[in-house]
Amino acid sequence: DAIHDTVLAERRTGDPARDGKAIRSLTHKLICHEDGLVELYDLQTDPFETTDLYEDGVGAAAGYEAIYLELRDALRVQVGDPTLCP
Repeated sequence: DAIHDTVLAERRTGDPARDGKAIRSLTHKLICHEDGLVELYDLQTDPFETTDLYEDGVGAAAGYEAIYLELRDALRVQVGDPTLCP
C-alpha cells in the first residue's frame, strides 16, 4: 500500500516558489510547490536530486507516469486536498 510506505513533508517560508509539500517513497520523491511547480526524482539513480523527471513532462521518461500518479494520489490523501498537484 503506497500510502503506508511514504513520508510527507511540508515547507512554509511565505514564498510560494519555495513553499509546498513533498512525499517520498523508498525510491522516488515528488515535490508540489504552491506556485504550481512540480518536481519528481528517482532517488535510486539520482540520490542528490539533480535530474527533475517532471521537468520534461510526466511520461517523457518511460515508466515514471505511474510512479508520479501513485505519489500524487498518496499526497492528496495525506493532505486532504484532491486538487494538489496537476
